[in-house]
Amino acid sequence: MRKRKRERSRVKDSGSFLIYDHVVAASSSSAHRVAKPARLGLFHQLFDYAIALVLATAATQGAKPVVPGVLALCVLVNAAATRGPLSAYRLIAVSVHNTIDAMLVLAILVSAAVLRDDTSRSVTLVGAGLAYSFIIYTTRVFKRAK
Repeated sequence: MRKRKRERSRVKDSGSFLIYDHVVAASSSSAHRVAKPARLGLFHQLFDYAIALVLATAATQGAKPVVPGVLALCVLVNAAATRGPLSAYRLIAVSVHNTIDAMLVLAILVSAAVLRDDTSRSVTLVGAGLAYSFIIYTTRVFKRAK
């Protein structure tokens, strides 16, 4: 019967540190390592792109398209640059992504309060902000299946 132990180590990856979980077999003849880098979940990242699309749509339907357009661009860059299955660049660590997510939710809700002159766009922004905060909450609370 093989005994397994868990090790934690820090590996330098392109200027930032990632934490890897290693599973090491106790037997010296059959020692192997399995590395699992921390990365964003598929559903969370897909939902980030969907929120960017909703914000871009809200930008096209109002008299002042700059604020929702900039928010859409920020959400899109945040999703595309984070390490994950649907990322384009893999530059941002997941912990940084989570912090940016919280700031973006706050910015979306504040912009909905500031842009009160257009009711339909304000409702769209509030809905996008609440949906975005819900997906952040669910991905932090519920563990992914292994």
